[in-house]
Parts: sequence; C-alpha cells; structure tokens
Amino acid sequence: MQDVHHGASHDADARLKGEILSSLSAWTADYELERLDLAWTVAQMLLKHVQREQTLDVYLEFAEKLVAILSDEARDIRAVVGEAVRRHAH
Repeated sequence: MQDVHHGASHDADARLKGEILSSLSAWTADYELERLDLAWTVAQMLLKHVQREQTLDVYLEFAEKLVAILSDEARDIRAVVGEAVRRHAH
C-alpha cells in the first residue's frame, strides 16, 4: 500500500510543478516580463510568503536550503561553461 501512496504523492508533486511552470509561462506573457524579472519577483514573493506563514526556525531552514540549492546550481553552470570553453579551445 505504501507504493500506492508514494505514487499518488509523486503524481501530486509532478502536477504541482507542472502548474507552477505553466503559471510562470503565462505570467511572462501576460505581464510582458523578461524571464529574469519574473524569476526575481517570484523568488522575492516566495521568501516573503515563507517568512509570513512559517516560524522563524522554518524560515531560516528554508533560506539555508535555498542557498545550498543555488550554490549547487551555480557550480553546475560553471562546470557546463568550463566544459564548453575547453571543447571550443580544442
């Protein structure tokens, strides 16, 4: 039975992520925003939402995890760029 619940949870998670991406695309078109402008606005509002709705400990945990995710993403981007530069140099 746990597999069924896990599958349902995964489906809900995938559906939520899809809805978020769809909303972001719609907002970009509706407000004629550059993607980075939208990203900054969404990030700021998400931080405000967590700050208002959660305890200070939860807000701090969220901020720390967000920093870790962004750091990992920056490292991955640097690796891709570095690889592209190496391939182009040869």
